[in-house]
Amino acid sequence: MWRRPKTGSLLTHSRLRTALVLVAIVVGAGTLAFMLTEPWGLWDAFYFTIVTISTVGYGDYDITPAGQRVAILLMLSGIGVLTYAVSQVIQATIELSLNTERKMYEQIALLRDHVIVCGLGRMGRIVCRELAQADTPFVVIETDEALVEEAQEAGWLVHRGDATTDEALECCGVERASSVVCAVSSDNINIVTTLTARDLCPKVRIISRADCPTNVRKIQRAGATEVISPIWVGARRITDVILDPNSTALLDTSELSTSPIRLHEHGVTPEDPIAGKSVRAVGADHPAIVFVAVQRADGSPRTRPEPDYVFSSGDDVVVAGETEDLAAFDLAIRSRAAA
Repeated sequence: MWRRPKTGSLLTHSRLRTALVLVAIVVGAGTLAFMLTEPWGLWDAFYFTIVTISTVGYGDYDITPAGQRVAILLMLSGIGVLTYAVSQVIQATIELSLNTERKMYEQIALLRDHVIVCGLGRMGRIVCRELAQADTPFVVIETDEALVEEAQEAGWLVHRGDATTDEALECCGVERASSVVCAVSSDNINIVTTLTARDLCPKVRIISRADCPTNVRKIQRAGATEVISPIWVGARRITDVILDPNSTALLDTSELSTSPIRLHEHGVTPEDPIAGKSVRAVGADHPAIVFVAVQRADGSPRTRPEPDYVFSSGDDVVVAGETEDLAAFDLAIRSRAAA
């Protein structure tokens, strides 16, 4: 778990400034002293000062005994000051990295109803991009340092660790999460991650990837809510394109899709403004939205709900429409709920 660094950033910055000021004083004093004791101009005196305190060597210079004494003083004081300055620069760099990581974990600690994405491979990247585009809070768990840096550069919250361990999932707030996505390419790792997540939080929704279709049942027995097989999904998609090309293109959700029509799921809560309203009433406010299906709180599905059907808390409503209309529908519901 994260531990706050003992050294404050303000103290580190103060020490860094002090070290740089000391270096400037030593370099300035040494340059001036060599200009007074040797027949050198500003550049030669400055160069000799830098050569002296950096211990590079200066065999190409002949200096007077007075200059030698100045050089000795520079060696005794300047080298120590320069070493101190370098150590402060390194400490400030480490402190900056720790502060960045600390702020990230503070953000993770504030997450509620978020998604934990385990693995930033090809599938994990797509999941994260889609979640980011939908403004859904999420955090990534990844062991590969290069992929961790990639996630940080993208501005995503990321935990450097093993998703199969209790510590990693607890650090990412699995007990507060709405879903856990097991997107690693290894079915064995996904099975262990599913078992761990289910043990830590029995109520969390777990969506797991299964590369081998024969492992789907095993991952389900491990506790996954849903198991997605990329091979099966890809084959089904190809078949749909062959058999129903027009309808498939109309509801295409792939990255290259130009279709504006999308499906959207909305969960009705007690504070939801559509709770207690009929399909006819809600449809009158949002005529561009088509109500496709409703799954009731008891789990029973209802396709093409009739106009008199009244929405209640716990219903999951599936609607269809163009992207802009769905966004407006979502925004209107959120605004009324917040009012």
